[in-house]
Amino acid sequence: MMKKIEIITRIDLHTLRNETHARAGESLNVIFVKHNPQALGVKPLYELYRSALNKELEAFDLISRSDLAARIAEQDHARSAIFRGFICSVEAAKNHFDRRSREAAHLLYGILKRHENEEKTTFDSESAANDNLGNVLRQSAASQAIAQLGMSGWRDRLVQKNAAFDTLIAERSSETIEKTALQVRTSRAATDRYYNAMVNQIENLWMVGITSSVAFIKELNAATEQIRHVMVQEMNRRK
Repeated sequence: MMKKIEIITRIDLHTLRNETHARAGESLNVIFVKHNPQALGVKPLYELYRSALNKELEAFDLISRSDLAARIAEQDHARSAIFRGFICSVEAAKNHFDRRSREAAHLLYGILKRHENEEKTTFDSESAANDNLGNVLRQSAASQAIAQLGMSGWRDRLVQKNAAFDTLIAERSSETIEKTALQVRTSRAATDRYYNAMVNQIENLWMVGITSSVAFIKELNAATEQIRHVMVQEMNRRK
C-alpha cells in the first residue's frame, strides 16, 4: 500500500506543557481565522475546535491563579506523558525480531491497555488505578516481561511520577481545583482532536482539488515548525 503523502506538517501537541499548549492553540487559531474556515472547508470542525480551545484557555487561566492547581495540572500531564511513552515503546516491541520479546510485549501491552481503558472520573480514582498498575507491574510475569524488554526505567519513572502526583493531591483542599485541572486535561485532548481533524480534512480537499489553500498550508507549516522547536526545548529541559 502506498503511504499517504502529507502536505501539512503533523505535530504531537499533547507533549507540550499546559501553558505552551494554550499559546500554541491560540497561534494556530489565528491562522485559521485569517484564511477563513469556511473557505478552507472546515467551518463545522473549526467551531468545535474554537469551543474546545476557549474551554482550555478558561481552565488554564483559573489554574494559573492557583499555584497548587497549576502544579497538579503539570504533574498530571507529566505522568500522562510517561505512560504514553511507556505504552508506545511496548507497542513497538510487539514487532520485535525475538519471539520472547514479542511475547513479553504482548503481555505488557494488554496490562497497560486495560489500565488505559479503566474509567477514572476523579484524580483519586486515577491515583488508585495507578497504584494498582504499579503493583501489577511488579508481579512476577509482568516483571519478567519488563526485564526481557529492558524497560524497568519506564516502570520506575511511572511509579515515581504517580507518587509525586499523589503527594500533590493530598495537599488539595478544594474540589474546584480538581475540577479545573481535569478540565484542562479534557479540553486539551478535545482541542488536539479537532485540530487534527481539520488538518486531515483540509489536506484531503487539497489533494482532490476541491480547495486551493497553498498560502494557508505554508503559513501553518511554518507555525508548526516554530512549535516543534519549542517542544524540543521543553523536552531538553526535562532531561
